[in-house]
Amino acid sequence: LDIATAETFDIILANINRHILLKHMPQLYSQLNSGGHILMSGLLKEDEQIIVDAATAAGLRMLNANVLNNWIAVLFIK
Repeated sequence: LDIATAETFDIILANINRHILLKHMPQLYSQLNSGGHILMSGLLKEDEQIIVDAATAAGLRMLNANVLNNWIAVLFIK
């Protein structure tokens, strides 16, 4: 994120822990184009509501969540 601050994207893939996602949620939102998608993964099932709440508060809308072996991937749209 530090080197991409002047760019915006149609798709962002964020496979990292929840603490990093929560810290950078406003920046992720601002760097996502309108109608763009962000896929957040590398998260534990128990982190799902925390991530969904933070993403929703930032202005994103959840489209889908998938779970495999207690790991989740959550897809949002701006």
